[in-house]
Amino acid sequence: MNVRRDTLTKKIILYFLLAIAIIVYAYPLYFVITTALKTNMDSLASPPKFIFKPTLQSFKNSFANYDLFPSLLNSIIVSFSNMALTLAAGVPAAYSLSRANFKGKKLLSFWILTSRMIPPIVMVIPFFIISRATGLYDKHIFLIFIYLTINLAFVVWMMKSFFDDIPISLDEAAMVDGCSPIGAFYKVILPLTVPGLISTAIFCLMFTWNEFMYALTLTEYYASTLPITFSKFLGYTSISWAELSAAALTTMLPILIAAALVQKNIVKGLTVGAVK
Repeated sequence: MNVRRDTLTKKIILYFLLAIAIIVYAYPLYFVITTALKTNMDSLASPPKFIFKPTLQSFKNSFANYDLFPSLLNSIIVSFSNMALTLAAGVPAAYSLSRANFKGKKLLSFWILTSRMIPPIVMVIPFFIISRATGLYDKHIFLIFIYLTINLAFVVWMMKSFFDDIPISLDEAAMVDGCSPIGAFYKVILPLTVPGLISTAIFCLMFTWNEFMYALTLTEYYASTLPITFSKFLGYTSISWAELSAAALTTMLPILIAAALVQKNIVKGLTVGAVK
């Protein structure tokens, strides 16, 4: 009886702690969703209104008055283009570091890792000067390549861990069957890392989608992304909380939808190698 009672007590405590954690993490999302569905008057009510008539007017105002659609389009162009470019450069590099043996391999791997540790603010002024000198200021292409400096090291090290978990005997067997090293990579090894590739792509997309400092410094209007547009909601005397929440929800939805569509692959990718 004592053992059952102790087990039941532990379960109750565990579920209680889980409930608190869920409330803490879910409340900000609940606040954003409910505020986005309120009018500006209801969003400023004190104490907050929990019972109100939902409206989509804040979404209409955020798109009509704050150029939200061009910023959303810019974010999609920059983020997805950078994700594709980073994966195209980083995945083969990760495979090479995983399989090839050459002089200076450890030094190169360490250099790639340390490049991710450089604070982005250190590079802002040089990138700004380069963009002005080359006429690429406020251009999508420049922002896409700049984000490559943020994500490339992450992609290389993330994908290298997945390639390391695949036995090299599979490469050798593919080459015995007539594949070239490149053919073995594309036809045999890469398909086995699809869960890791998808999880890496989603994280890469999230980093770029939410980045603020480079976008603020290197764009002005034509390539301005969603995080920069949020500053327009801050007035001199007030803040449009309902419209700001609508814009925030609009910003979150594409990433949430993309993550939901590949959720199983993300979980598989993050747990590969966890159990040996």
